[in-house]
Amino acid sequence: MLFRSLDGISVPDLAKNIELRNVKLVENGRAGLRIGGSAVVTIRRGTIEKNLRHSILVQELGGAEVVESTLDVQPTFE
Repeated sequence: MLFRSLDGISVPDLAKNIELRNVKLVENGRAGLRIGGSAVVTIRRGTIEKNLRHSILVQELGGAEVVESTLDVQPTFE
């Protein structure tokens, strides 16, 4: 397995109204999607799989809404 980057998509603190549609986040070094601080992200009709540690990594007070999407591992909240 070749891991391409640390995180497929990283959403920083204070990001608002973020909706990812039809994304494929595969084989990243840590997480397919990282959400930090107080950011909240909706992922719709996406695929997140085969990432090294996490499908979705939610840190601090961030949030994730997963709609009609495929994850191979449940999200991690730190």
